[in-house]
Amino acid sequence: MALIVGIFLGFILGYIYKSLKSSDEKKTPRKERQRNFNYMERQQVKTRYESDTERIRQLNLLNTNESKFMRLLQHEFSSYNIVAKNKRFYVADKEMYPIAIFEYRDSKQVYISEDKEDGLPIFL
Repeated sequence: MALIVGIFLGFILGYIYKSLKSSDEKKTPRKERQRNFNYMERQQVKTRYESDTERIRQLNLLNTNESKFMRLLQHEFSSYNIVAKNKRFYVADKEMYPIAIFEYRDSKQVYISEDKEDGLPIFL
């Protein structure tokens, strides 16, 4: 009987200790380390997905006309990878370095001729 009470008290004390320890970790904010990328790394980050779920999510955001446009790009640039991110289509080489940026635009959207970050031309 004393053994069962001891085990029961051990579980209760362990639970209390764990909850106190986790509340201390929540109070201290984690510092995110920002890394300064060079030009080549910035370009490669544009065409890299964090995970497969992000890739699928980006493809699901495309409407019917944009997905048809992507298929046209895949047929036109068959030896390159086509990456869809933020409704833009990047034509990337084998090292995932973007060589061209395409956007599908309807007549309702504003015309932008250059990429905001690096000044790369955007083909519409």
